[in-house]
Amino acid sequence: MATTHPPWKVLNFKTPMALFYHVASTDGPPPLDSYDLSPPLRALILRCFERDPQKRCHAADLILDPFLVALEDESDELSGTIGGNTTLDRIEALATPKDAPPPPPEGARRLALPQGSPTQGSKLSDLKMRMSLRQSTAGT
Repeated sequence: MATTHPPWKVLNFKTPMALFYHVASTDGPPPLDSYDLSPPLRALILRCFERDPQKRCHAADLILDPFLVALEDESDELSGTIGGNTTLDRIEALATPKDAPPPPPEGARRLALPQGSPTQGSKLSDLKMRMSLRQSTAGT
């Protein structure tokens, strides 16, 4: 996405089979020299294209990459927010219906969740549940 081209496009293979053969028979990442990428972005792309699965970073590690952390910091500066407003908080705010009841005050006692429900501390599970409910009610 950063280059606006598919990986290995600059090698100009004539057929998809030639591209497949090249990818299968080499160990390196796609060439990035012909693109004007910042060093932090180039480093992130190379981490993503690590061919050895044992060396490849997990998504939880990639989200902490300096390039993405810098984007998060810039986003907070541009939007005028201060610490604590994470991407997950913004997604949760967008996924919450406008007529939803306000969240309980901090420290308020919460009802026990039934068996099989997401844990109380699982914001992502709560968000997924609300988004699936929202999608299922949108069709009615």
